[in-house]
Amino acid sequence: MGTFQALLTPDLKEGFPHFVYFRFWTVHAGLVIIVLFALARLDWKVEKQHIIYAVLFANVFLALSIVVNYYSGGNYFYSLKKPDAATLLDYLGDWPWYLLNGQFVMLILFCIYYIPMFIMEERRKVNKVN
Repeated sequence: MGTFQALLTPDLKEGFPHFVYFRFWTVHAGLVIIVLFALARLDWKVEKQHIIYAVLFANVFLALSIVVNYYSGGNYFYSLKKPDAATLLDYLGDWPWYLLNGQFVMLILFCIYYIPMFIMEERRKVNKVN
């Protein structure tokens, strides 16, 4: 969810051609490209239990980001406050409610993202039987 939100509503203080601008787009767009490439060309398999793992690891990352942000004064993962610019987080409530509501959105999106993997796996099973 976070990567797609970042691509749709980037929160950049530096514009083109600043290094931070290029780093932002390389990291966020690159992450999406790498996952799609791995699914298409490296034959990664996504299974139902991976949704649970992804949610658990995202929450571990969130908890760590809260600690790091508290001591560093940062706001990575927007765990301490929403960005100043308008984002999709505005629809999820104020802090800390957007963190909790984001859990439900994340789970729904992960399930939606899993649908094509499920369909492909079912087709493979049918083709093996025939």
